[in-house]
Amino acid sequence: MVRPDGSVLNKQQILSDLREQGLRIHSIELEDAAVRVVGSAAILTAESKTVQSRNGKESQAHFRLVAVYVQEGGAIRLVHFQSTTIVEKEAE
Repeated sequence: MVRPDGSVLNKQQILSDLREQGLRIHSIELEDAAVRVVGSAAILTAESKTVQSRNGKESQAHFRLVAVYVQEGGAIRLVHFQSTTIVEKEAE
């Protein structure tokens, strides 16, 4: 997974973050979602607004994402995820 700050996490790091580092996802709202299927792969592009907390401190994120899923042996796997932060424009 490539995070908005450019850092990369592997599956074990993501699971550790969820289990041991106090990360909790409260909600994920997808907007403008589009899916393209190419062979056994599906490419999801969307805008996401999430609410999460880490060790009890709540925060919100707004980003654009690309997720690639493949079907292998009857299972669907996420093989790539990348997101870019959308900076909110201040009211003029």
